[in-house]
Amino acid sequence: MKESRLVSFPENSSKLYKAQREQRGEIEKAQTAEQRAADAYAAALADGDDAVKERAEKALKQASEAMKQAAQGKRGLNTLLAQSRQKFI
Repeated sequence: MKESRLVSFPENSSKLYKAQREQRGEIEKAQTAEQRAADAYAAALADGDDAVKERAEKALKQASEAMKQAAQGKRGLNTLLAQSRQKFI
């Protein structure tokens, strides 16, 4: 019985691995967006334009939130993957 469970592990986890790869891509996109927003905010601070600064600050907050959500999603996938591995040990 245990042998068949080990054989089925890769089949059951392939979707999780695929989701994990996709999540890495989402994190990279979020990191890029966050860096661009941080650069725009820094430039707005240097220019002293309050309207531009407010827009850049809002964009930075949104990008940071997207990064936070992507990281939480990665942690959730890692937890699922670890749990699925433990079931087959």
